[in-house]
Amino acid sequence: MRVVIVDDSEDLRRLLSLVLTEAGHQVVGEAPDGAQGVEEVERRHPDAVVLDYDMPVMSGLEALPRMLSACPATRVVLFTSGMSGAVQEAARGLGAAAVLEKTAGVDALLEALTP
Repeated sequence: MRVVIVDDSEDLRRLLSLVLTEAGHQVVGEAPDGAQGVEEVERRHPDAVVLDYDMPVMSGLEALPRMLSACPATRVVLFTSGMSGAVQEAARGLGAAAVLEKTAGVDALLEALTP
């Protein structure tokens, strides 16, 4: 599966890239904010996106519908921390395939990426 990682933490992007690669996925792009994430999705047409919520420039909730508009078949998993129930509901309403707290861990993320 071809994946784009969008998170403002460079360390987390690196870690997720390693985990996803070891699990057999191909990380085709990374971005530190929602706006660059939308550009990566438009350019790469990934199978899936791991998307943070709280980022500079453009939040995950702002980026999510733009990503799905550009690539409707892309599976977007919101993977974030400190998320309220309202954010979870909004993300699902905007088309997120799954919404996970980062504390759920990488195994839960890998499972959520699989359709």
